[in-house]
Amino acid sequence: MTPAEMAWSMPIISGGKVWIDPDLRFVDYAAYDQIRYNSKPALRLCSANGSLHWTIAFGTYQTGSYFWRTYYFMQQDNGTLFRKGEYKDLLLNESYSQVDWWNPWILVWD
Repeated sequence: MTPAEMAWSMPIISGGKVWIDPDLRFVDYAAYDQIRYNSKPALRLCSANGSLHWTIAFGTYQTGSYFWRTYYFMQQDNGTLFRKGEYKDLLLNESYSQVDWWNPWILVWD
């Protein structure tokens, strides 16, 4: 789906409870801020096996100094088997990963 299709269809499917901002953001800080301070997930476009698909990021942390930060995200794909509450018990280095510089983010609101 395109961002515009998600922004149009998600409020209809969720009965107005979930909204998607169709503006693409190419800065990891936007997703970090959304997850960390707003407690809302972010969608990320990524590439796997030569095709593009969306993942959802719902956990984050950062390392580094004020001038050079590295952001890590916990992401779930449609093939991931996390169950509710299970992800909180996982180790940081096993569950969180960096994203590629070109990955655009879409913010989710509910």
